[in-house]
Amino acid sequence: MKKIKVNPRLNWIEKNNEVGFDFSFVDGDPYWIEDHCYEFTYNQILELEKATQEIISMCYNVVEFVIENNLFEKLKIPEKFWKAIKNSWNKDDFSLYGRLDFYYDGINPPKLLEFNADTPTALLESSIVQWKWLEEQNIQLKNNDQFNSIHEKMIENWDYYKNNFLNNEMLHFTSFADSLEDYRNVEYIMDTAYQAGIKVKYVPINEIGSDGVILIDQQYQEIKHLFKLYPYEWMMNEEFGNILINPPCKLIEPLWKTILSNKAMLVLLWELYPNNTYLLEASFSEIEKEYVKKPIYGREGSNISINSNNLKFETEFNSLYDSTGYIYQEAKILPIFDKKYAQVCSWIIGDEAAGICIREDDTPVIGNLSTLVPHYFF
Repeated sequence: MKKIKVNPRLNWIEKNNEVGFDFSFVDGDPYWIEDHCYEFTYNQILELEKATQEIISMCYNVVEFVIENNLFEKLKIPEKFWKAIKNSWNKDDFSLYGRLDFYYDGINPPKLLEFNADTPTALLESSIVQWKWLEEQNIQLKNNDQFNSIHEKMIENWDYYKNNFLNNEMLHFTSFADSLEDYRNVEYIMDTAYQAGIKVKYVPINEIGSDGVILIDQQYQEIKHLFKLYPYEWMMNEEFGNILINPPCKLIEPLWKTILSNKAMLVLLWELYPNNTYLLEASFSEIEKEYVKKPIYGREGSNISINSNNLKFETEFNSLYDSTGYIYQEAKILPIFDKKYAQVCSWIIGDEAAGICIREDDTPVIGNLSTLVPHYFF
């Protein structure tokens, strides 16, 4: 794993805009970077793929373990939703995607930092944008390859959903319409469903209505299938969230993903698989090793503190993420490449490893505005 200087493409911002990625800069700061990239060897890619597949298998066993032993309270999931989550798992409700965030330096085995199981973003840029970059850099990069089958696997999995769950019905998509990043990610996911032959429709989350029994869109059409880029933990704490007790439609991501979409699952994962090569020790109480303290429900890098001999660091505090408690995870400070901390993000589509992207930051905690950098392997 190396950081390589490359020449940016001519008119690269316009080329990104052409594929729907019109936030290469956010508030004037770069989000997409292409004056450098990361180079991997084939064996390093195989190692990341193997780690991803093994971890997702272990995570599914965590779901089974929580359900069999009624451990929802450890995950701070309100009791009134437990039965619906169990039903979702027992019915094998469809899951489309997720993203594992790794410590990886190209030398030592990957270590799982977090699992973004419910509402991962950066999919558009990891898929189409990153691949287009490689295609147009072929001469400079000597026709190397990229670990990136995200787009194809998205369409394949939507085709599976169409043939097994949809019954030729409309598939609705929702998010905060005023969040450009969220909307563009949902727009891309909706397009992959459309390419699979599915009838699709977008409805802003604030325009979804209900009569207490069913959900309806702006034109009063019943919503029977809903892809939501909106966190379950938010829904469950809103008055509207009570509808999840007896869900009126098929939800993507499914309700059973609530077991994996919080950091408490990292503790259960360690308890089930102590000393696994790809895991870091995690606990609900302080551990004897250097540690990172993380909120059980937290987003965009908030409320994280690093307690290491070589580094003391705290991110911005947000009271929204303070009430449900914290976990303590063995500290593994991201590797530094040319003065930037780098994190490898590994995508899962369906049940398969589908590709990676790299996030960079000046700080050791990757946040919402950390830059995204493309990669290739040889």
